[in-house]
Amino acid sequence: MTFRRLAIGGTIASAAVALSASPANAAISLCYEVGATIPQCAATTSNVNVNNTTGFVVGGHLNNIPAQLVTFTGTELLVGDGSGQSSIGAVDNLLNTAVTFALTGATFNLATFNLEPLSGNNPNEATSVQVSYIPTFGGSPITYILDGNGQNFYGIFGDAGEQIQSITFGNYLPAGSGIDSIKQVRVGGIQTVVINPNAGGVPEPATWAMMLFGFGAIGAMFRKRSSNSQRRLRVA
Repeated sequence: MTFRRLAIGGTIASAAVALSASPANAAISLCYEVGATIPQCAATTSNVNVNNTTGFVVGGHLNNIPAQLVTFTGTELLVGDGSGQSSIGAVDNLLNTAVTFALTGATFNLATFNLEPLSGNNPNEATSVQVSYIPTFGGSPITYILDGNGQNFYGIFGDAGEQIQSITFGNYLPAGSGIDSIKQVRVGGIQTVVINPNAGGVPEPATWAMMLFGFGAIGAMFRKRSSNSQRRLRVA
């Protein structure tokens, strides 16, 4: 299996560098899932299983946590293939628009995937694809240089424990080109998103204290004004 190189795409289009030259303090880093190239991705804990459905949103779940749902959201009709190595492709067999992957109600620290190239010497074959992520800790989007003669096993992870809400595959180059599918997605470092029960609901005790203090201050101000008005009337 051959990998050409891995580069980081910044605001300057020419700022593409090899993985080994990426900053050591980058918050989000790239890794290799297979082979001996460093850095190697850490072990994932869950495989993503997708539903055999077609739509702009294709759902699925984690193999070891069936209750943990996942979604692939696109701007063109997607096809989910849950048989064998789960994959997401396009109805027209050319995936050339943005696809966003996310867990439902959870985040992850690591994701690995295989970007399957088009078969044969297809003129629409992409030579690179960008992957952006939310939240943007720095270095987004990341540009992956694709090998059209083999599989493209790559990964993305928060090297300081950062949790990722979603990743988006898109901006295939050259313009109009694409890939066959995104397959064999795996994740690790999963954390359930904790929703603050007080958000938009009952204020916390400290908030109540501040509110009562404010009401008391307003009442004292009105009482002082009323007292001053009565004094002025008696003097007159």
